[in-house]
Amino acid sequence: MKRKRSTHPRNRYAEGSPDFAALAARYASFARYVRINPSTGRGSIDWRDYAATRELTRVLLDCDYGILGWWIPDGQLCPAVTNRANYIHWIEDLLQGFPAPGKNAEGGVLGLDIGTGASAIYPLLGASLRGWKFVATDVTSVALEWGRRNIAANPHLMELIEVRSAAKNGGEDEEENHRLLVGVVKDEEIFDFSMCNPPFFESMEEAGMNPRTACGGTPEEMVCAGGEAGFVSRLIRESVELGTKIHWYTSMVGKKSSLKALKAEIRGCGATMVKTTEFVQGKTSRWGLAWSFSSAGAVKSGSGRSCFGTGTSSSGSFSFVLEGIDRKCSALEVLGDLGSHLEAGGVACKIDAASFAITGTPGDQREGFDQRNSDGKSEFKATLFQQSPGCLLVKIWISKAGRSSSLLVSALESSESTLKEKLSVST
Repeated sequence: MKRKRSTHPRNRYAEGSPDFAALAARYASFARYVRINPSTGRGSIDWRDYAATRELTRVLLDCDYGILGWWIPDGQLCPAVTNRANYIHWIEDLLQGFPAPGKNAEGGVLGLDIGTGASAIYPLLGASLRGWKFVATDVTSVALEWGRRNIAANPHLMELIEVRSAAKNGGEDEEENHRLLVGVVKDEEIFDFSMCNPPFFESMEEAGMNPRTACGGTPEEMVCAGGEAGFVSRLIRESVELGTKIHWYTSMVGKKSSLKALKAEIRGCGATMVKTTEFVQGKTSRWGLAWSFSSAGAVKSGSGRSCFGTGTSSSGSFSFVLEGIDRKCSALEVLGDLGSHLEAGGVACKIDAASFAITGTPGDQREGFDQRNSDGKSEFKATLFQQSPGCLLVKIWISKAGRSSSLLVSALESSESTLKEKLSVST
């Protein structure tokens, strides 16, 4: 029996496509591109119109992901939101099922986006949905400039994303002069994953063979020697040099026919794990390819009622999700409630409404806090990320292990339970 093609189940649009008519009613800038069918009331756009597809991406990011002020110049590759979100959710699956050795799935995640483009779509989605940190690389001045602009338009995500130039000057060997990983990843950096939307084609003529859509794309974004197979092959060779400095190497692939040879090449390089998946958006399919040189067979981390576990007293990153929130209840209200609960638990807090974050330390007067025996107060930061309407991710960083971190964890765990109960969220 043939397997049904489907969008990732956690994708915002898994249960249905975006309602163009509703979006047109909300965004006048999008309404000009939407045609309403008088019989059904449903809206549609001309997919051959670059301005329409770009505006669709902008309003979807704003409406459903809380990503503000997004824009790209004419001609730059315009990303399809559904498939880009599919890729993020698949990486989340990889990290949940096979986390880096010595790291559980709740730990802080650092990703590398190779060729982020002017849209910077993957870092923006990954930071917005999961609170992940990113290094986003590119080689063109336009991509670097607009990637930074799109990130700067979202102050609540800025500190999570670094845009880094991967351009190199000089050298007669073109491949050596355009390394993807080596020389881009710093000696001290360890990444949980890398991701890439490679140039799919060998020529712009090949890239323009689909007249039914208009997604734009410059030669630097669309074309390279050997097409996608040649590009991913380069990525594989460089991954051998870096080894376990990146836990999961991944790439999107546009042609299923490319997968067989690429998987054989990966296995021939000694990878311990190789994974593939299919990304579906409407009638369009792309494929995901992932490999790792880390120890195989990592055990999927268990999950209890609280993300903090029992007796946690160390530094690190934790998170919990609040689902089923009334849409009339704003993220700022939830942030205020969290701050109030923490203050009641003896934690001195400061709310930064612009970045949807709370910072603070345990108060000196809290019962049981012994300044003389403390190794110095632990600082923490809690940031809210809207995963979808009615669903918030609370991401927490604690900077220092010690007795004070135990007090923080206790207060945060209590706040998690109280918020879930108040918002009528089932655990």
